[in-house]
Amino acid sequence: MATNFHLFRLFVGYLLLSNVSISQCLNVTCHNQIGSHPFHRMNTCYITRIDRLLEINEHLTFIQSYGSPDKIKTLDISTPPDDPGIDHVPVEAFHWFPHLESLRVNSKLTSITATDLELAANLTQLMISNQLLLIPVGIFPLNNNLTFLSFESNRISTIDDYAFKGLNHLFSLKLHKNQLETIKRHTLSGLNVLHVLNLNENKIRVIESGAFEDLSELEFLHLQQNRLEILYDDIFHGLINLIDISLRENRITDINESLKNLMSIKNINLDHNHIDNLDLNEFAKFPSLVVLRLINTTFSFDKTKQSRNEHTPTTSKLQYLDLDKNNLSNPLDLQSLGIFSKLKELSLDNNLYYNFNWSGEALKMLLPNLKFISLEGNGIDQSVLTSITDEVNTFPTVVYDDEE
Repeated sequence: MATNFHLFRLFVGYLLLSNVSISQCLNVTCHNQIGSHPFHRMNTCYITRIDRLLEINEHLTFIQSYGSPDKIKTLDISTPPDDPGIDHVPVEAFHWFPHLESLRVNSKLTSITATDLELAANLTQLMISNQLLLIPVGIFPLNNNLTFLSFESNRISTIDDYAFKGLNHLFSLKLHKNQLETIKRHTLSGLNVLHVLNLNENKIRVIESGAFEDLSELEFLHLQQNRLEILYDDIFHGLINLIDISLRENRITDINESLKNLMSIKNINLDHNHIDNLDLNEFAKFPSLVVLRLINTTFSFDKTKQSRNEHTPTTSKLQYLDLDKNNLSNPLDLQSLGIFSKLKELSLDNNLYYNFNWSGEALKMLLPNLKFISLEGNGIDQSVLTSITDEVNTFPTVVYDDEE
């Protein structure tokens, strides 16, 4: 009874402070009691239903199932498609929950205005998904503490220049599953401490010169499932700390020297493109590269063999190379892999090898650190395949106990 009275007093106090009459308020139930759901926590409120559309100048009020508003740090508003939902950032939440740190809105929100986040001084995480169309400039207050920002799964086709200016603490930005076609010179300006950028599953065809110049701290760049065709030489200029880049499932035909200055890179994924002029000697020059994935890229060894007389460093750290699904057929071409002396894993599945004239012992001589090779899906006789893998593959076999 005392708890109910406390909540009623808070509710009345909120109305008085905000000058909102009872007739102008729509109550929503905020579920936060720990139950069977493994992610339900006492400091989190989940709103899964809104009974009707908000009227003009009407505000949300929150009825909690447990605890008090000052304990709530996370508000999650996720309404089903057939629910009226909300079409704005619930600014009243920052009054009602004074210590709110994380806000997620998966509803019918289509826009953000310059006043929506003015009171969100404590907010460190903001996630908005569903129907957002635009990220305008000026929506983030200068005193913000945002470190994680997600606009995943919206319909965003436009981001204003300098839209992210002022996000001086932002660590991760997720923009995947939208409708972006161009990343302009100043789309990402101001993100000086950003470490993770996810642009997967857009329609990106153009990345303007200098688009990543402010992102000197970026470590992870995800660009897979876009429509990039040619990577120009200066496209990734400024990414001096990048360690992981995924460009899989684009329409890339030429990478030129776009990756040349990524001296911190450890993982490059070019799977499922159409690049037939790759020279492995160039990848041997990366001082930190550990993983190179070239699955279904129409890769051949022709360019590598053509440049084999050029000076190529022998200090490559590459350990994992995946060349699956490339119609490779001449086993002698594997001699070119000698530049990767530290290679541990080599995958050549689903190519066109038949008369494979390499023994496991010969492969180990070429690649002294090789511990695993996969040649499944080729035309190699099973006895030959077994002999090779028995001699090379030294990874421990996992044994499962059926009785557990």
